[in-house]
Amino acid sequence: MVAAPLALAGLSATAGQQAAADKAANAKQAVAIIKKSCVQCHSGSLYFNANKFETLLKKGYLKPGDLAGSVAMQRILATTADEQMPPTGPLSAADKMTLKQWVADGLPDPNAAATVVTEPAKPAPVKPPAGVEVRRSISESELLTAIVRDLEAADERERPFLRYYSLANLYRNPKISDADLTLYRTALDKLINSLSWSPDIVRTKAVGPDGLILRLDLRQADWNADIWQRIVAANPYGLLPREASAQATTIRSLSGAAFPYIRVDWFVATASVPPLYHEILDLPDNVADLEKKLGVDVAGNIEQEKAVRAGRRQSGISRNNRVVERHRSLYGAYWKSYDFAGNQERQNIFIDPISFREDGGEFIFNLPNGLQAYMIANAKGQRLDVAPTNIVRDLSTPGGDPNVTNGLSCNGCHSGGMNTFKDQLRPHIETLQKAAFDIDKALALYQKQETLDLVFKADNDRFQRAVRATGGAIPKDPSEEPVIVLARYYLDDSGGMSIEQAAADCALTVAEFQRRVGKSSRLEELGFGQLLTKGGGFKRDSWEDYFGDLVREIRLGDYVAPTRRIIRGNSGKVNAPVKLTSIHIGTISCADQKLMNRVRQNLIFWLSRSNLVKIVRLSTDADAV
Repeated sequence: MVAAPLALAGLSATAGQQAAADKAANAKQAVAIIKKSCVQCHSGSLYFNANKFETLLKKGYLKPGDLAGSVAMQRILATTADEQMPPTGPLSAADKMTLKQWVADGLPDPNAAATVVTEPAKPAPVKPPAGVEVRRSISESELLTAIVRDLEAADERERPFLRYYSLANLYRNPKISDADLTLYRTALDKLINSLSWSPDIVRTKAVGPDGLILRLDLRQADWNADIWQRIVAANPYGLLPREASAQATTIRSLSGAAFPYIRVDWFVATASVPPLYHEILDLPDNVADLEKKLGVDVAGNIEQEKAVRAGRRQSGISRNNRVVERHRSLYGAYWKSYDFAGNQERQNIFIDPISFREDGGEFIFNLPNGLQAYMIANAKGQRLDVAPTNIVRDLSTPGGDPNVTNGLSCNGCHSGGMNTFKDQLRPHIETLQKAAFDIDKALALYQKQETLDLVFKADNDRFQRAVRATGGAIPKDPSEEPVIVLARYYLDDSGGMSIEQAAADCALTVAEFQRRVGKSSRLEELGFGQLLTKGGGFKRDSWEDYFGDLVREIRLGDYVAPTRRIIRGNSGKVNAPVKLTSIHIGTISCADQKLMNRVRQNLIFWLSRSNLVKIVRLSTDADAV
C-alpha cells in the first residue's frame, strides 16, 4: 500500500518522523535488492551501474512516483522470460513490493537523513539546466552563407573534397546545453576517425556562427566521393530552404555537394551501425578476408604459439563460456572471441581448450590511427549486423532490446579499449595431470595472467592515446561515451523526440511549429498531433519517414527524398535503394520573373498536397521544376 504524504493536515511530528524513517528503511532495502540482483550484469555496464543506484535515476530507468514510466521496474515485473529481469529468474513477491513502494515514495535517497515535514514544501524555482543560455536565432541563410564563404576562401582544387556537418538543429533546442554541444562535436570527430583507414587522426574544423558548421576534408579521412554519396543517399533531411536557395546553388557549384551539410546527430546515430558502418569502413563480408586485410595468419600464429588466449565460463555479454584470442596485426592488435550457444561437449572449453566448435565470434581490431573497429560473424565466418541473442546479449539495454549491434554496441562496451579480465582456463589446465588434448600446447597459448595483463595494457594505452587525439576523453562510465550519448539522444528510446527538438529540427519556435502543424489535416493523419499536446513526443523513425511530408505541409522549403532507406542494425537486404517511378514535369520559362516564380510555387504547393505524388527532386535553378 502506498504511504500517505507526510504533509497531510493533522499529521503529528512523531508520525511524520516515523513515516520518514519507514521510507528511508524501505529505500535502503530496495537499493540492497538492486545491488544483489543486478550487479552480476550491471557492474559498470553500458547503461548503469547497480552498485550506484543513482545511475538508474540519472538515465531515467527509474522515475519518482511513475511505476509505468520506470523501464527497470517494467522489466522486473515482466512475466515473459525474454523480457524479465534478472534473467536468472524473477524476484520474490516481497522484493517486488519493496521496489514498487520505493518508486511510489518518490525514490528517496537511502543515505539521506529522515526529516519531518509539517507543511507542504514550496516548489523550488524553476532554473534552466546548467550551461544552458538564451541563444540568438540563427537562420539557415546564415549557416549556408558561412559555408559559401569557407569554400570561397579555400583553394579551388580543395573545394571538391570539402564537406560539412551541422549542429544547428541541436543548438536551437534550449534544453541542450553548451556542454552537450561540445560533447556532440567530440562524438562526430571520434566516429569519423573510427570509420577511417587513415594513419592520422582527423579533426573537423568549426566554421560559421558559433562554430555550428564543422568542415571535413574527405581526403584526410581516406574517404572518397562514393562514401559521401552513400551517406547522402540515406539522408532523410534533404531540405533546401527557400530563403537560402541561392547559397545552396553556390555550394553545389563550388564543391559539387548535393546538399550543403549533413546533420551531426543523424550521422552519428546512423553511421555507427550497419549498413553504413560496414560500408564506410569497407569491411569484408567474411572473417577470412578481414584477416587478410589486417595481415593476420590465425592458423599460423596458433601453430607457432604466437597467439595469446584466455577463457571464461561467462563474460559480460556472453551467455556461455568464451575464449578470447589476441594476434598482432598490421596496425596493432587483432582480438577475436569464440562464442558458444551452449556449454556441452565440443562447446565446453574446459574439456578441450584447443579443439572446440564455436557458434560465432566478435572481432576487435586496431585501425591505422590506433582506434578500434569491430565485426560480428557466425560459425561460418560470415559477417553479421546483429549478434544472435542465444549467444550474446546486451542485458543493459533499456526497453527490452537485448541485441548486440555491430559498431554502436561495441563502441559503448569498449569505450576504454579492451575489457580486462582474469583468465579462468589456465588455472584449470595447470591442475590437470593428463587430458585428451596437448596440455603443453594449451599452456603455451593460455599464458600467465601477468603476460595477459601486459598485453591488455599495451593495447589499451594505444587506443586511449588515439581517443584523446580526437579531442575526447576516456569516460568513467561507458554510458557517457560521446557516440553513445548522442546516438541515444537522437534515437530517444525512452518516449520519443520532444516538442522542443521537433521545432528546432525545423528552425522554428515551438509556438510557430505547433501553429503550422495544427493547420494541416495531412499531418494530423500521420500522427503529428502528438506534438501539439504538452509533454508530447514523436518517434524518430516515423519522424524520418514523414519529414518530407512535414516540409511540404508547413512550407519549409524544397525536399529531396533519400534514394535508400536505412533500417538501423538490420540486415543489409532491407536497406536496398528505394525504387521510384519518376515523372519529369519539364521546364518552366517566362520573361516575367515574378510571374514565373508564382507559377512555380503554386505548382509545387498543389503537387505536395497530393497523397499519390511525392516530389523527390527539384532543380535549384530559378526557371526549372
